[in-house]
Amino acid sequence: MHTKRMMLSLAVPMILGGCGVSAADSDADAIEGEEASQEQVASAADALARAATGTVTRQYASLYVKNWPDSGSRTQWTDITVNNPNPVPAQVTITIHRTGGGYPLEVITKTIPARGAYSSFGDAAWLAIDDSDPANQRSIGWIELASDVPVAATSRVTLRDGSTFDAPVALLDDEAFVKAPSTRLFWSLFLKNWPAGGGATTQWTNLIVNNPGDQAATITVRVHRTDGGGVLSSFSRTIPAKGVWNSYGDAGWLGVANSDAPNGRSIGWVEVVSTAPVVAMNRLTLRSGTTYNAAAVHVEDDALTSETSQTLRANLFLKNWPTNSGLSQWSSVVVNNPGATAASIRVVVRGKDGATLGDFTRTVPAMGYWNSSVDASWAGVQNSDVPNNRSVGWVEITSSQPVFGMNRVTFRDGNAASAPLRDLDDGALQTATSRKLFAPYYLNNWPTTSGHTQWSNVIVNNPNDYPTTITVRIQRKDGTGDVTFFTRQIPARGLYNAYGDPSWVNAPFTDAANRRSAGWVEITASAPVIAMDRVVHRNGSAFDSPDVLFDDNALDGGVLSACDPLGPGEFCPRSA
Repeated sequence: MHTKRMMLSLAVPMILGGCGVSAADSDADAIEGEEASQEQVASAADALARAATGTVTRQYASLYVKNWPDSGSRTQWTDITVNNPNPVPAQVTITIHRTGGGYPLEVITKTIPARGAYSSFGDAAWLAIDDSDPANQRSIGWIELASDVPVAATSRVTLRDGSTFDAPVALLDDEAFVKAPSTRLFWSLFLKNWPAGGGATTQWTNLIVNNPGDQAATITVRVHRTDGGGVLSSFSRTIPAKGVWNSYGDAGWLGVANSDAPNGRSIGWVEVVSTAPVVAMNRLTLRSGTTYNAAAVHVEDDALTSETSQTLRANLFLKNWPTNSGLSQWSSVVVNNPGATAASIRVVVRGKDGATLGDFTRTVPAMGYWNSSVDASWAGVQNSDVPNNRSVGWVEITSSQPVFGMNRVTFRDGNAASAPLRDLDDGALQTATSRKLFAPYYLNNWPTTSGHTQWSNVIVNNPNDYPTTITVRIQRKDGTGDVTFFTRQIPARGLYNAYGDPSWVNAPFTDAANRRSAGWVEITASAPVIAMDRVVHRNGSAFDSPDVLFDDNALDGGVLSACDPLGPGEFCPRSA
């Protein structure tokens, strides 16, 4: 299930702010600074053609759960948010498939207004989805979303203290839908009874593989050694049409050989090869025991990736960076080499101003990985804040051949990388840049079902060797226009963080009577960038109140909509 933030005590005062440019001044600059590429013009024309002809785009989420139990006393629930960046309404069809394939649990159709959003939370049709386990009034499956224009879709899985959709939230995780099934998928870590550094818990991973096709698919699961020394285990499974394979409790998965036999534990990385295109997710669970079904302390889900690249990026580098609840933040990366020859990688850590904080090279063995968590050069990256012995920035990795990887952020109760672990988040390293990105939420003092408030902020990284201007538009969910918009300039190789930025924090309320806002975000850049969104539940009504739980995700830059800039002065309308 997607649950990234266990928050034993959490907090993230995400760093940095931006220099101020008013909304009134910024829009003209943004319009005059944009020029359309042939790709963008073609993308816009294609999106409009889809709207006219009804051509369908599809994307997938690996897990749907309703009142499904975890290994403790909580229940799991899925909701989705779909953002329509187009100047025309989007017709979407949401199919909830059974894990065994066959007739779906439910098919729901929705019309999303131009420049608007749909949220399933509390929606009667969503709550009425059939139970796959009627005897226990609960359901599990997976999601296929079809739309007549390109949309950005996000799945949220929550763990709740109760058996209703609005019971208090204990954990949450957001993940973008997967747009492209593939016959070869990867994930950076396989973990079996592996110790979680600085704590008494153990780490375990599982896979869920979904077959969106109309014919059965045979998958081969390979768990590779980290040193490139061969395969720990390999086995095959058959997935029915529209069905699922889940590794939890599977004999082949539990039987993967131990890489550390004396201690009865294993670490590696995962490759899934299929006879037909599939999608998949990895679930990392921290458990308070040494068995695969011991009580879960924390759960984290991420989609497997099919993308390899010679350039990988992480939005954040963190070393002893404080949270607003007294913890410290740390980050590490894993780079996996799926090639038959060794890869030479260069790791560059940059500060928020673009300055180089660290620069070193490493060799990743064929079919092996490099893990920065035990690397002296990573630990020795310069401090961006020397007086306080701490550092914040972001990471760019270039390779002699295609690789993939993940970034891990940990929260620790102390000022060392080995201090007791309180929370962690994994996410795939980014392989692509974009001039248009979308965040599913803008949240400002929005209530939760557990008595806390929800807040969001974005971080935008500029990988270019020249300054880049971004326009940030906070959109209303009903499609009636912008809440506000403003521009910021990001220095060459630097980053922008919306945390604490007055234009972000003080945007007009969408619910003025209750002094709160809920919307979504569109970021347009003068040159390709990457970005992430952080959603935080806070114990208070201020943007810097103590954190209770949080979730980080890369922004979706793969929606080639009719709202891409078409040329100087030609932007999507701000209202339907």
